[in-house]
Amino acid sequence: MDAATGGGGKQIDLNTHPPPERNWVMIRHADPERPIATFTVLCYNVLCDKYATVNQYSYCPSWALNWEYRKSLIIKEIRTYEADVITLQEVETEQYRTLFLPELKALGYTGIFAAKTRAKTMSEEEKKYVDGCAIFWKVDKFDMDKQQVFEFSAVAMKKASSSGNILNRVMPRDNIALCAVLKIKDAVYANRRMTIPANDNVVGNPLVVCTAHVHWDPEFCDVKLVQTMLLANEVSRLLDEVSKSYKITQQQVPVLICGDLNSLPESGVFEYLSKGQISRSHADFKSFRDDTCLEMFSNSTDKNVISHPLRLDSACDITSIPFTNYTLDFKGMIDYIFATPQSLARLGILGPFDPQWVQSNKILGFPHPHVASDHIPIMAQYAIIPTTHQRQPPPPQQTGHPPPVGVIGGGYPAPPQHSFLR
Repeated sequence: MDAATGGGGKQIDLNTHPPPERNWVMIRHADPERPIATFTVLCYNVLCDKYATVNQYSYCPSWALNWEYRKSLIIKEIRTYEADVITLQEVETEQYRTLFLPELKALGYTGIFAAKTRAKTMSEEEKKYVDGCAIFWKVDKFDMDKQQVFEFSAVAMKKASSSGNILNRVMPRDNIALCAVLKIKDAVYANRRMTIPANDNVVGNPLVVCTAHVHWDPEFCDVKLVQTMLLANEVSRLLDEVSKSYKITQQQVPVLICGDLNSLPESGVFEYLSKGQISRSHADFKSFRDDTCLEMFSNSTDKNVISHPLRLDSACDITSIPFTNYTLDFKGMIDYIFATPQSLARLGILGPFDPQWVQSNKILGFPHPHVASDHIPIMAQYAIIPTTHQRQPPPPQQTGHPPPVGVIGGGYPAPPQHSFLR
């Protein structure tokens, strides 16, 4: 039995050893004989202090819920993975400034942050405790070109203020997404002694990174879906600007959409993002099904289908990562990394949290003295495909439910083999 010191210096039994390290799962390998630009991305909901209540997480000792205890575990977790790009949700405004930014700056990162919309109406003191989204990146690998915040309520109002559903269901939720257009630097090439053919060099090209935190309440699956549609819409709009600025097509821009989408792989949110479209008769739309406002967010001429032009694949599926959120009354995958397969080839992912450790220690849920948040981080590695090597990926196969559509052994055909990947 291990002992740990809790708040006030008293001895507290942890009675469990730390969980084993998660293994890296390689999916394909970059050819070591060629210069290939690669990077890793991490997505992590760190559980904001004000939500970490004894009431909500009664199974976790109160000292282990305490922010002073959890924050060092969170930073340790982030440091362990040393991802090139880090996307975080539920970061408190003041903690971004006093903890995350200085800690990560010391490790060679810089970052951006946006608080939820409600912060706009608050005093300086109140604002400190509002949570939001953050993106960090290694300064030797990326520069920032521009940043943008998508406030779902504001976008919804601008697009469809005449809809009662928008006014009553979407407008009151102050969720946001944060987007960074990064410029790729030379250090993405691990083997820089090689000469890179000019056409294949991705240095100076853009990488669009987006992190979102979608509404949590299971009763509001329609709001989650509409917020996700707003997100895809705004990312597409940004891609229009980026493609013009970099003189490439929108399809050639590598895009990552990461975040806590509060939606399972069988949800309308996942179907919409991964298939590029969803039927307006989908049950998750609820009363939005007959709302003409949905057409404002679609680029399809078919009024029965709501679509977006992004082609996205999920880095993980539930056969590889059974859960990203683990609590007493909910266990499932709700955090995702989506990427554009035409421009980003997935090389590997961080494997699952050890289920044996959870079972043998009879863990009821996270947080736990060894697990800082109710979410576990997810992570993937990508190779950036030069525009000269990009090929149109096959469309997702229209599979029914279940099984949920995923990438690893899911409903997608095998990706095309690139000459520089094995």
